[in-house]
Amino acid sequence: MTLANETTGPALLRGGCRCGAVRWQSRGPFLLHYKCHCLDCQRTSGGGAVALSWLRTEGFAYTGIEPSAHTAASASGRPMTRRFCPHCGSLVALDMAVPGLMAVSATGLDQADVFAPDCEIWTSRARPWEPLLPGVTHFDEGFDNAWLRERMRPRPPGP
Repeated sequence: MTLANETTGPALLRGGCRCGAVRWQSRGPFLLHYKCHCLDCQRTSGGGAVALSWLRTEGFAYTGIEPSAHTAASASGRPMTRRFCPHCGSLVALDMAVPGLMAVSATGLDQADVFAPDCEIWTSRARPWEPLLPGVTHFDEGFDNAWLRERMRPRPPGP
């Protein structure tokens, strides 16, 4: 995957893992920010929900070492590949069963203040000690497709 000249096109977004070995960059923009409370995400996080941001795969590249990968069925039954650092174990990205889209872990964003959740999914499985966010849409299970189509819009890279 190649990147356009930094002086043209969408802003260059960057992120990575806790130890810095796995790094990524992408020609944004973010399409959606959300928190997932499914049991897989809870197990991945070691706690509550996972905060994720959607990007297009076009213009995305790993710039550090390649992450390790584990593929399993997601809560919806579709295959999901979680990419994580082989050194520190941090979740870096998800390859979803949606062609052309992927998600990056919001905790690994270099500019973390751009994360403003649009929704929370799988709230039926949220832990009682992790309250849901006020003012965002909540889905008991996965995304509502009509809502998702309306929300899939480019996001500015800054606050």
